[in-house]
Amino acid sequence: MAGLGRPLSTLEQVRPRTVGVEHVALASMRQLGFEEKLTALGFNKPQIAAAVGNVIGC
Repeated sequence: MAGLGRPLSTLEQVRPRTVGVEHVALASMRQLGFEEKLTALGFNKPQIAAAVGNVIGC
């Protein structure tokens, strides 16, 4: 495992990201009823999860 035996201050981050923007996007999508609209269009739960992930992850 990377970083074992090293002080925390020496660890390097690979693709560091914050979750703030993704959280706001998900909350907004839920407020707008995005998942319900996809259900009405015939999406199943895994498809909805994939769609939400693709929209938020862009």
